[in-house]
Amino acid sequence: MIRIPAFSTVAELLTQLLGRTVVVRKAPSPLLMPAPNVITAVYTADDGIPATACVCELALAAYAGAALTAIPPAAAKEALATKCIEPNLLDNFGEILNICSHLFNDISTEHVRLLEVSRGTELGAAVKASASKSEFLVEIPGYGGGRMLFCVLSQQTQAEPMSRV
Repeated sequence: MIRIPAFSTVAELLTQLLGRTVVVRKAPSPLLMPAPNVITAVYTADDGIPATACVCELALAAYAGAALTAIPPAAAKEALATKCIEPNLLDNFGEILNICSHLFNDISTEHVRLLEVSRGTELGAAVKASASKSEFLVEIPGYGGGRMLFCVLSQQTQAEPMSRV
């Protein structure tokens, strides 16, 4: 069974990746789906069927993509002002989403890997219908932040969040 990660596990992973103490807390209200300005990562299990997803606001993608390689925060802010994120920021964020596949993997679950990253979400209905999801507010010191939602797309739901990286 695939489980969604706990906020502390997400914070630990992002802190390690970005080299700064990232603050992650539960979001006070749900991200409305379908959301227009999001980046969506779809993860697949060994059977090739989409099993989990991560939906992030464009702001988080820009700020985290910049923070990964120490690109000045102004570049992310400019991208958000135009709603056109430069390919290098998207590539960086794609790497972060790829590493986030580890959040779903532990010895008691089947292996999960990144299948695709896209702008927007065609999975809006599936995300909305998911019985197993967690949504976080992520704040990257010196940059900014945004929402990050993890959900299980299939019947492989486990109610308890994972606490290991």
